[in-house]
Amino acid sequence: MLSKLCQKHNVRSKSGSGVWTTVPCCSIFKQSLDKRKSSLMHQTAEEMELSLKLAEKTGGVQEALSQQVNLQRTAFVTALRLLYWLAKEEVAHTTKFPSLVKLVQQCGVSHLEHLRVGDNAFYQSETALQEMLENLAEVTSSEIYEAMQSSPFFSILCDETTDVSVLSQLIFYGRFLDNQGQVQTKFLAIKDIPNGTAETVTNNINMFMDDNKLERSKFVGFGSDGASVMVGSQTGRVTKDPILKVAQAKDVRWLSHQKAVDTVRQCLPSLLISLEREAAERGDPKAVGLASFMKTYNFAATVSMLSDVLPHLTRLSLLFQKTNVDFTVVDTVVHATIAAVEHLRDHYGQHMTALSAFVEKLRSEGVTVPLNAHQQFIEQVYNPYITNVMTNLQDRFPDTGLLKNFSCFDFTSAD
Repeated sequence: MLSKLCQKHNVRSKSGSGVWTTVPCCSIFKQSLDKRKSSLMHQTAEEMELSLKLAEKTGGVQEALSQQVNLQRTAFVTALRLLYWLAKEEVAHTTKFPSLVKLVQQCGVSHLEHLRVGDNAFYQSETALQEMLENLAEVTSSEIYEAMQSSPFFSILCDETTDVSVLSQLIFYGRFLDNQGQVQTKFLAIKDIPNGTAETVTNNINMFMDDNKLERSKFVGFGSDGASVMVGSQTGRVTKDPILKVAQAKDVRWLSHQKAVDTVRQCLPSLLISLEREAAERGDPKAVGLASFMKTYNFAATVSMLSDVLPHLTRLSLLFQKTNVDFTVVDTVVHATIAAVEHLRDHYGQHMTALSAFVEKLRSEGVTVPLNAHQQFIEQVYNPYITNVMTNLQDRFPDTGLLKNFSCFDFTSAD
């Protein structure tokens, strides 16, 4: 005789004997069967068969535990959604949450029964609800800050208020572009401040941006009400921010060229959006033309090139604008300027080195990079411009060496 059950589960006796499994039992007596039924070997095979049948029906113990965990997770997520709705609708969440959960259960959401963990854990105490709400706020805030960090630029709107205990507070809102290019306005935070002076407000705004990793270079706008602490012309908050204005470049003033180029470089994303808006909403042909001209790789590269070259020319220009010009140093300064410009031919300056990153930030505004655009710009624009600047400087100051002879009139010299 052989046991199909033992064969199925490959169960053997403690001695390792294969009787009833691989070796037939030859004792054909009823007591042999009774002894077999009460043996540990047979009971083990029966338990294994029972476990197998339960696993086929319900997935087994592990699956049952997994289903229980999933139900509890689903119930907890539903509870978070209910709490989030109460907070969004400004309903008293600590007092209304239990009744809302009960109502939703009565409407057929049966898995909320699994919100109970043990005899006393219902996730409905004030402490549990506050902790859940803080977690919701942290997740929501992190998503907003990540969107602001990814935006090419952003602005901050602030207002000062007081709470019920008459303590000063600062409310922060943010405006930025999402990944679809749409303007978003989001509440950010409320911060307690010791007082409402412009200096305190400024310091808290700066700390707020630093704490949330918001780059100052992308901070392009500030909004507030008309309170003097915010917009006062003498000590208001706006006087603490750097204000960039697009300057007009004058043909006879190198300094105006540098200021104009620096401002355009820093505000280029904002300028492109403003021009496109003027073109779309008002049909301004100048805006259409300027936007098309400025949304090119060559324009961004030219702005970067000028940002590296013009500071050298500006310093030379300022030398001749002094009320007391020292002619003995003119030759040295001119040759130093020519050497500095020549050095830029083979060693890019700060802004040309960062050109790729600069253009990458402008892609969201429609700036494209044609094939071999950089190489063509270097050969057709950059190198010829550097050469022409050096040639013009040499032509404009052909006899600077003669100016050294003016040193004989320098009575401050020891000689």
